[in-house]
Amino acid sequence: MPIDFGTDADLIGVGPGIEYDSFVAVGLAGLISTVDGETATVLSPVNVTLRAVTRRESRLLAVGDQGSILVSDDAGQSWSARVSGTSSSLIAIVHAQLAGVDFVVAVGVEAIVVSADAGETWTQVTAPAQGWGTLRGVFATNERVYAVGDAGVGWSSATPAGLWNIEALGTTANLLGGGAHYADTGSGPSESEALLIAAADNSVIVRDSSGWSTRALELEGDVIGFSGGYLLTSTGAVYDLDGTGIASRLPSDFTIEVEAIHADSGGVLAVGKAGKAERIYFQPCVGGRPLIDEGQACVASLVERADWIASVEGDESARVVADPAQAERWASAALDEHASVGSFALHSLELVSLGAPAELIAEVQAAMADEVRHAALGFGLAQRRGGGARGPGRLAISPRMLARCGDAQAIALALLEQGCVNETLAACQVRFAALTCEDPEAGRVLEILAVDEQRHAALAWKTLRWLIDHHPQLREPLRRRLLRIAATQPVGPDAEQTLQTLRELIIPLARQLLGPNEPEPTAKRAV
Repeated sequence: MPIDFGTDADLIGVGPGIEYDSFVAVGLAGLISTVDGETATVLSPVNVTLRAVTRRESRLLAVGDQGSILVSDDAGQSWSARVSGTSSSLIAIVHAQLAGVDFVVAVGVEAIVVSADAGETWTQVTAPAQGWGTLRGVFATNERVYAVGDAGVGWSSATPAGLWNIEALGTTANLLGGGAHYADTGSGPSESEALLIAAADNSVIVRDSSGWSTRALELEGDVIGFSGGYLLTSTGAVYDLDGTGIASRLPSDFTIEVEAIHADSGGVLAVGKAGKAERIYFQPCVGGRPLIDEGQACVASLVERADWIASVEGDESARVVADPAQAERWASAALDEHASVGSFALHSLELVSLGAPAELIAEVQAAMADEVRHAALGFGLAQRRGGGARGPGRLAISPRMLARCGDAQAIALALLEQGCVNETLAACQVRFAALTCEDPEAGRVLEILAVDEQRHAALAWKTLRWLIDHHPQLREPLRRRLLRIAATQPVGPDAEQTLQTLRELIIPLARQLLGPNEPEPTAKRAV
């Protein structure tokens, strides 16, 4: 669907805004446009081309030509300049937390600049003898920052203001950016997870436990952009990259002349020529209530441990059957269930902040206990399918996740999507999986999950009803959010089932709660 940034000037870069589903685009002649809902704020605080923007908690940061760095502490309503220490063009910027230390890193033409105080002051990193090269992308894991650019150049550092190491990526292609798919990250991918770097020659550089390797991609058009695990090509096609570098095309293309994209858990936004912008919303087919931070679904890393392993009590079908693929699927599902523990914990704090009744708080805490059991059952199945004794590592909980406390509208909007929609979808998907499962032990686990997820879905709708009853002004923003949900295109192996559940169950329930004027979702993607 079209997004109006309030300008007809070319837009070159785009990133997240401060509020949910808000965005910031930058472009020629210092243009900065911030869209929050249906309102666009357009400014030109400088007269140089701006190329990239990012968010660090409640601060926005933009970078561009002549070493320009701008910051905004009022959600894009005003901007002020900071001294970068370089006159080189800055092309990309990232916020990173490395071992608990906060950094902002910007890269560009023969330049890397670093801030350790949220962008107030900047240090230019001394270049090596051969120079940095032209750097076009920068991304971070929990332990390192990576910078990539033209002619296959790649650098990484655990201390961005100090030593950087060259990465032997095995390519001479121009590199556009990197990272990991959003669904596989916590506060960022860990060093033990696969990393992806997109190349302009239609290849992807993948790093796994054995090092870096190149995978050629069969795409329509040439790769021109990368964000959040999604590739954009010159024809407007969008591809989803999995952790091994395999690309799956999304069922709809952008129709504008695209310059840059930004992807998060709700979809992909493209900006381009003449101020045009389009947003593809999608509903990933994932179960349960996700833990969201800055638009990204967070999960813990997978570590060796045996205290998160369980089986169904008295289940005589439990047995060891070597099946590596099933072991990995159940381990991944268990990490999702573990993340739901954190999601329910935060939700209980949100409800306490609004003075919710004891009954609701107790039911949320019971749901959190259900998710602990779900995770342990999943890790147990993964072990008995040959995956070894593994469980969740540290799950990063950032202060940003507490920002909704006391804000009834923010809590209600998140509950609609993460609770009412996701939990209802999960209940239907798990019930179908239980009915069709041929593995007796797995089928028994799925039965337990199906019963619990149905109860969690009912709790989400019950909680939303309480919020609306006590805050009637929430109906209108909830209706607007439901319009976007109704326009989503389900993606993933359960897309058809997800669309049917949206059309036949979720939208009718929402109509009953909010009023009769919400549209039906359709199989056609809205762009």
